[in-house]
Amino acid sequence: MNHNNNNKAMVSQPYTKLSIQHDQTESDTSQWNPVTSFLGLFCCCLWPVNIFGSFVILNPQEEYVVLYWGKYSETIKEPGLYWRSFIGRNIKKISTKKICHELPRTTVLERNGNPLIVSAVVVYSFVETKKTALDIEDPNRFVENQAEAILKQVVSRFPYENNSRDIEEPCLKTEADQIGDQLCQALQFKIEVAGAQIHSFQLKEISYSPEISSAMLRRQQAQAIIDARQTIIQGACSIALEAIQNLEQSGIKFDREERTGLVTNILTVMCSDREAQPTLPLSAGSCARPL
Repeated sequence: MNHNNNNKAMVSQPYTKLSIQHDQTESDTSQWNPVTSFLGLFCCCLWPVNIFGSFVILNPQEEYVVLYWGKYSETIKEPGLYWRSFIGRNIKKISTKKICHELPRTTVLERNGNPLIVSAVVVYSFVETKKTALDIEDPNRFVENQAEAILKQVVSRFPYENNSRDIEEPCLKTEADQIGDQLCQALQFKIEVAGAQIHSFQLKEISYSPEISSAMLRRQQAQAIIDARQTIIQGACSIALEAIQNLEQSGIKFDREERTGLVTNILTVMCSDREAQPTLPLSAGSCARPL
């Protein structure tokens, strides 16, 4: 009988230990964990904010360059309403409208070494917005600085005006369209890295600097007087030649001295700065009265 009682005691002892361990486990799991509760509450509050706060509106002539956690994701080009989660998101808005920038007046030496006061107007827009947003720190400032540098480089290749009549070459005073095309091509090559496109680059103002403006004005006036004199002389010679030919065709004959005198009188009248006063030579015999 004692042997059987000992066996029953040995069998009931493991069951008692298991029940005690099970009760301890249930009591441990029933304890409150603040970290888990805080994370659960945070997720419950963040989820609606993420849903309603991640909508973005894209207006016409604008593009969005979207980055997630510092990496390029996509470029949104079509206007409309979009949903992009704001967690780790960085959106850079780039305008694709045309931008008109007026370059300030600056002093540039033309090809002959004369200082000029030059200003220009450049019209551009951004067409490759990924390059604009990721490759350049300040795209507008970058284009403006490059435009100022290109303006000085191109203007220095041409003279202000062409003083040679035998050689035809473009000059800043008359060939504005051709120079504008060269400005566009040179600037476009420089700003391709910014994803920009040049639409026009035209000179707005060009004149001699105040240091030499008075001297260059006198030279221009002298050149204008010479050109006017040459035109007057060519016209006077043509008039004299036509007058002699018409008179001879009418039957009036002239000797060499008479032709020379007629041509001299016509050139004197045509080339004089003042109004001509006609004089008639009179001999002594023609003025005497007969007795």
